[in-house]
Amino acid sequence: MGAFSQARMTCEVRFHPFGVRDVDAAVDEAIEIIASFDLKLSTGPLSTVVKGDPAEVFAMLRTLYERMEERHAFTLDVTLSNYCE
Repeated sequence: MGAFSQARMTCEVRFHPFGVRDVDAAVDEAIEIIASFDLKLSTGPLSTVVKGDPAEVFAMLRTLYERMEERHAFTLDVTLSNYCE
């Protein structure tokens, strides 16, 4: 492990669906998937920030991508940091 990681990661996720009638509902679906993982969660008006074990963060991202790929066209903007306070 790196000197800064302390076995925790911060991840900011921005989900942007395309071609949907109800953008809010699509974003709510994404937030439900994110919230189903054992991560500390903070949802804001433009993004969701999670903190936790890196393996859990990456599992959440993979699940989010795969589940939303079945339903929507989208972009998923992700910022990762190993510096967590």
